[in-house]
Amino acid sequence: MKRVISIICIVLMFSLTCAGCKSGGDIRQESKELIIKYGDDFSKIRLLDANNEEEYLTAKDKFRLVFVMSSACGTCKRQLETVEKFEKFYSQYLDVSIVWEDKIADESILKQNKIEEDSNYKLGIDRISTMTPTALIVNPDNKVIFVSTEMENIADKLNQLDGVSKETVRNNVCQYFQEKNKTSKQELIYFALKGCQDCDAADNVIFNDDELMKKYEITKIFDSGSYGEEEEVDIDNIYLSIFDIDWYPSFLLIDKESGHKLIGETGVQQLKSILMNDN
Repeated sequence: MKRVISIICIVLMFSLTCAGCKSGGDIRQESKELIIKYGDDFSKIRLLDANNEEEYLTAKDKFRLVFVMSSACGTCKRQLETVEKFEKFYSQYLDVSIVWEDKIADESILKQNKIEEDSNYKLGIDRISTMTPTALIVNPDNKVIFVSTEMENIADKLNQLDGVSKETVRNNVCQYFQEKNKTSKQELIYFALKGCQDCDAADNVIFNDDELMKKYEITKIFDSGSYGEEEEVDIDNIYLSIFDIDWYPSFLLIDKESGHKLIGETGVQQLKSILMNDN
C-alpha cells in the first residue's frame, strides 16, 4: 500500500521569512514577548538553566535542534517521546535542547523519556510568540534557519542539512535498536500501516512461522497515525524520512556483521523466502 507524502507550505504565525530574504539577525522583544524570525541570532536569547542561572546557548561546531515547549501542553509531552531519537540518530551533527516557556518539566518526566536535565532551559522572558511545541534549527553560526510547528517536517529538514550523511544516520538507527533490544538474533524492524491489508497478510506470514520467530528479534512500528493505539509508533515520521519508506509493509534487517538492508514492496508469497535467505 503506497503512501504519498505531500510537502505542505506552512504559514507560520511568527513570520518565518524565506532563505533569500534579508534579515538583520536581531531578536525583537515586545511587551516581554519574544518573536523569532528566520536569520535571528539564537545566542542572544536569555535563558535560565535548571539552577535558575542565566545562560545563552552558543554554537559548538554543530547544528542545534531546539524544541520550544510548555509543561502544560499535552502535545509537548508526546513530543518528548521522540527527543531522545533525534539526539541519538543525529548525534554527529547536532545538539538537542528544550526551552520551556513556563517551567522545566518534572524530573520524573525527563527521566521517563531519557532526557538529560542539562538539556533543558526555561525562558528568561514571558513567552515566545508561537504555538507549542515548535521546532527550531540553529546553524553553527547561531542563526535560526528553520522554524516549524509541524513536527513531522523535522527529520526531512535535518536530512537536507549540509554535511549530514543519511547513511551515517541509518547506521545510528541500527545501533539504537541493537542497544535497546540487546539480542543475539538478527533484528527485523517491521514498519506497518494501520488498516493495511498487505500488513495483515505479512502478519500471518511472520508471526505464525516458528523459523522466522526463531531467527529474528522483531520490532513492529506503526505509522504516526496510530499514536495512542499501538505500543510503538513512528510519531514524527522519523524512520519514514531516514529510510525513504514509501510502501507498507517495509522491513529493516539488521545484522551486527553484515549491516542493514531495507526490504520494500514485496509480495507476501515471497516474503518468507526473502527473509530466510537474507544473510
